[in-house]
Amino acid sequence: MKYVMMVLLMLIAFPAHADVDLPVPEAFQQCSQDSDCDRADTDCGDCCQYQPIARIHQSAYYQLRTRQCANNNGPVCECRPPGEPVFTCENHRCKLSYKNLPVR
Repeated sequence: MKYVMMVLLMLIAFPAHADVDLPVPEAFQQCSQDSDCDRADTDCGDCCQYQPIARIHQSAYYQLRTRQCANNNGPVCECRPPGEPVFTCENHRCKLSYKNLPVR
């Protein structure tokens, strides 16, 4: 029931519109260990706008994202991540950083 309420609140808080950024809720970032974490693309245009997410919530998040992005009229980008993602679980919350960043 808690999960259903959270999804309903997200639908209300983030109505669909052009070029949507759909932040990952903190409740979807809770973890126990590093391997619980992954990244979610939070931009309807696939423009490498990543946030950390707990793997257990990825499916629910992407179902919501698909619905929210259905009428996206914003830009679509070729995504080039800034480096190799590194996921850590710090204080029971997923964190995302990158290693092997390109030299500029």
